[in-house]
Amino acid sequence: MKTFEIKEIDDEEFSIIDYCKDKSNNIKSDVTEFIIHHYDNKLWKLIEIIDELDFIKLQKYIENQNIVFNEYDIVINHGNESKKYFSTINYIFDKFDKISQLSPKQKEYLKSRINRKTCDLIKELNNNHYKEFFDNNYSSLQFEFIKKLIYRNPISDFELNKIIKSENKKIIISQSLLFFLLTKNKFEIINKLIKNKLIYMNDYDEKLIKRLYKINKLNENNLNHLIDNDYDIEKLIERLKKDDYKLVKKLIKNDSDKMKSIMRIIDKDHIFDNDCILRFLIIQHNNSPISTKDLKSEIKKEKKKFIKKLCNALFY
Repeated sequence: MKTFEIKEIDDEEFSIIDYCKDKSNNIKSDVTEFIIHHYDNKLWKLIEIIDELDFIKLQKYIENQNIVFNEYDIVINHGNESKKYFSTINYIFDKFDKISQLSPKQKEYLKSRINRKTCDLIKELNNNHYKEFFDNNYSSLQFEFIKKLIYRNPISDFELNKIIKSENKKIIISQSLLFFLLTKNKFEIINKLIKNKLIYMNDYDEKLIKRLYKINKLNENNLNHLIDNDYDIEKLIERLKKDDYKLVKKLIKNDSDKMKSIMRIIDKDHIFDNDCILRFLIIQHNNSPISTKDLKSEIKKEKKKFIKKLCNALFY
């Protein structure tokens, strides 16, 4: 037997909510609120969960029921006009704000559930359809959607690829979000995703560079960006120092003059320039203590300079 819903009272001539809100009818505000909250049964069930003020429970319910908030809003049409009497997202924010401030992460998650388009786009992106998504939506959505992705995506880009790796016994670099963004030179988005731990740069080996080269997308900008974001310099140096120099030869397209220039850089016995050595000598002379962290930082800077010398030789 079907459960009765208050909205069934409405017809073209009558709206129960309009009637309750008409001050001349002297309907108490709590009665009006009850009518709105029980207007249909799916809304009432959601409100019951919201009113418990347990965000984790609410999130699980939203996920399990695939809830999109604007589909729970109460909007009544009056001829050519429509009026919203209940906003689900505003109700949630108002309720939680009375007890504690929702975190930015929680707010962005809730905002990501406001409409079906955003939910579908997130689902599409989580399913690795990066190229189609960014081609169609990047220019209009910009960073508002990236913020929602950050707070909606339960696993990082590389964790997603680890699942693929376990199934296929190899990481599919070309299906990674990092790879696609590098091909488009979307460095600002990459930085945001790294900051929010959706991409872990050092989980990608030299295959990333090889793949970029293979499709003619490796350039000074994206290589420098990888280096500046702590792409594993050790791996890159070791790769470049291998006896066959295959990657280097491919990068410079067998240009003999460039090859000689690069070999001189790689074959040097040191990677520290004179300025760095001088800084260390001054520290030693002054008996100034230097922490392990600071020392590692100095070494990392020098390695980056070393790689950038290679970049200059490769691309100029």
